[in-house]
Amino acid sequence: MNLNVGQALVQIPKTLVDEDTKTNRSKLQPYYEKPGFVLYQANCLDILLQLPENSVDLVFADPPYRLSNDGFTVHSGKRVSVNKGEWDKSNGLEKDFEFHFQWI
Repeated sequence: MNLNVGQALVQIPKTLVDEDTKTNRSKLQPYYEKPGFVLYQANCLDILLQLPENSVDLVFADPPYRLSNDGFTVHSGKRVSVNKGEWDKSNGLEKDFEFHFQWI
């Protein structure tokens, strides 16, 4: 299963989609289907809430770390900005913590 906070590609084994009738997953439109799995593009926080308990062995997450703070670092001997974009700027300590607590 592939997860990325925000817009995410989420791979869910097709058997979970077919067998789990208690969730709203039927409202999700597959991004890609292949025998054995279905790939969804959605907010992974929404997808995680729909997965049955004990149905995931591993989650690899690469969330925004909120490190774009107008600072700089050195790369290959040159001074470079650490800004990745607006999506990586801090929303303040409390909101950043709440965001990470949600997906973890």
